[in-house]
Amino acid sequence: MIALTRRQFVALGASGLFVIAGGGIALRALAQKSPRTISAPKSNSLPPNSTESTFTPKEIAALPLPLWLTPNENFYRVQYAEIPSVSLTSWSLTIYGKVQREEKFSFDEIRALPALTRMHTLECIGNPVGGNLIGNADWRGISLRDLLQRAGIAPDARWVVIGGVDEYFTSIPIERALHEHALLAYEMNGATLPLEHGFPLRAILPGVYGQKQPKWITSLYVTDTEALGHWEQKGWSREAAIQLNSGIKMPRESIPIARGDILIAGVAHASEIGVRSVEMSTDGGATWDQTILTRAPSPFVWTPWGYLWKNVAPGNYELRARATDNAGNAQPARGPALLRDVYPNGANAIHSILVQVSEA
Repeated sequence: MIALTRRQFVALGASGLFVIAGGGIALRALAQKSPRTISAPKSNSLPPNSTESTFTPKEIAALPLPLWLTPNENFYRVQYAEIPSVSLTSWSLTIYGKVQREEKFSFDEIRALPALTRMHTLECIGNPVGGNLIGNADWRGISLRDLLQRAGIAPDARWVVIGGVDEYFTSIPIERALHEHALLAYEMNGATLPLEHGFPLRAILPGVYGQKQPKWITSLYVTDTEALGHWEQKGWSREAAIQLNSGIKMPRESIPIARGDILIAGVAHASEIGVRSVEMSTDGGATWDQTILTRAPSPFVWTPWGYLWKNVAPGNYELRARATDNAGNAQPARGPALLRDVYPNGANAIHSILVQVSEA
């Protein structure tokens, strides 16, 4: 369930953008445009929300990268429909269309192919500013490029349509399918890929939102024509390139903080360009300071950042985080937003939270 502050809850209620179900709140990003099923974690696997942190900038920089992996049970989920049933006795992966020879693989045959492990961040295109529809994991599987080249790609091939057991499909350009980081994964964080995350096989693709990375994959159709999938037909981005964004993960907006030295931490995410820097403002954007980044193995992984806010006196403060990518593009200087900037390309507004610092 997504934890909403009172301010965010009122904003959603006024807009009619939430539904009550099973005793909790299920967000529907722009309700009529995206009737998707969403399950978000309570929090990502970040340092504990201690109000007495004595981390120094040097210690922040030395935080081990595995600390920033999202456990499978906390990883967000978005489904086009209900989670399907999958039987390995009948499941197969078929490659067909504009290829020299049609290929069909059982799960055992897929597992017998050379394996790769990639750390990769997944983010939903409907992730609100500072939201939890984002997670990072180690994925193990097979190279999509090697698989397609094994089938022999026709010279006029332009698109690969990826389809799954749940009948969801989407098209990706052949160049993205042949990217060296494109993966068909069957393991997640060292464990068999959970059914809710796409068992037995799901796509892991660089630079795009989860909309372009289907689960429960059964087919790769190579073609010269783009096929618009469910979300593209509803007006969501056909490219679905990740927008530069950053989120404050600690402290939490609803939890009072004791005065003194306070660690502010979060993550930034970008497309293939990568994150250059993240700045932090503790005065509502009047002044900005550089944070310290923990670099990941590739630009396709979120960038954890930390900032030590020293000698903080009691009071109310507005914290903002602003990222800049390696091309010099900064997040736009717009006011805080929850859902309004999501459709149709994803959110990139500056994340802002209100915090209260107390005497103890």
